[in-house]
Amino acid sequence: MKRHRTAGAVAISISLATALLAACSSSSSAPSSTTTGSAQSATSAASTKLTGDPIVIGDVADITNAPSTTYKEFSDGVNAAASYLNAHGGIGGRPVKIDVCDTMFETAQAAVCAQQFINDKVLTVTGLTQSWGVTGLPIAARAGIPSMNFPLGGADFTSPMSFPVFAGLAELPGAVQFVAQKLKAKKIAAIYPDSADVGTFINDFVAAPAKKLGMSYT
Repeated sequence: MKRHRTAGAVAISISLATALLAACSSSSSAPSSTTTGSAQSATSAASTKLTGDPIVIGDVADITNAPSTTYKEFSDGVNAAASYLNAHGGIGGRPVKIDVCDTMFETAQAAVCAQQFINDKVLTVTGLTQSWGVTGLPIAARAGIPSMNFPLGGADFTSPMSFPVFAGLAELPGAVQFVAQKLKAKKIAAIYPDSADVGTFINDFVAAPAKKLGMSYT
């Protein structure tokens, strides 16, 4: 795989991740998709004015059988990010299309999604799924497709073709310590999806460390 393709994929993934954060912090009316298929378009009406070949991004997600709504919400955010980008000129005037694949919370299905992304010639893969790093990512990596996912295990942390959106839950206490010791902050707040499992993570990895460092938490 050529270096410029990897660099371009990382840049596009960062753009998507940035827009995703903006989408998730705005309203709950973001467009969503639960369809598995080729190059599902997450574009606004403005995208019809864009020219050039679409930039296809793979979105791997545990939608069916997921233990909480968090997984689908992540996918909704990716679609919202693509819509936002397309409404503001796309990337270099090219529209962004999201190719969604539901892993169904099954390891074997992640491998199926990897093959779908290879067939659809996606530039990179993003998403939130328990199984992608185990079976999907290695297959995609061999085909030269980089991944920029929410890391949960497996090759998410070891593959040279993996560019996690952050270092995992273990990063959160370090971030709290940085805010307390380097920025001298006395208060800290966390914004997260309204689900029990995420609430537990936030309590263990943000609220508890903040309390130990003498910070107030909301």
